[in-house]
Amino acid sequence: MLIILPVMLQIFFLSTQNLEMSYHRDQIEQDVIAFIEEGKSAYDSGNMPKVGVAKSHFSPSTISTEYILTEEPIEVNGIFISRYTVQAVEFGKTVYEVSTYLGAPLE
Repeated sequence: MLIILPVMLQIFFLSTQNLEMSYHRDQIEQDVIAFIEEGKSAYDSGNMPKVGVAKSHFSPSTISTEYILTEEPIEVNGIFISRYTVQAVEFGKTVYEVSTYLGAPLE
């Protein structure tokens, strides 16, 4: 009994820790995709996407995660388009990044 109980508690602790990390990463992914979709929606409406530093949509308690939104114009074969990037940064390190290209609207 003295051997089995610590092993079971250790397994429970590690499982709980892995589950918490999975939920945290899922929340970061959902936030990044939400920011990308908001930027695309704003661009389709004729506005420029939001840029700068933003906080989480879903969890205001995540103090360690910042989202850096950037938009940069680039030229591809003589056509100017925008590259919109969202980075999730934790403790100064990029943990997740997604980019999309915003081109001229089709006529």
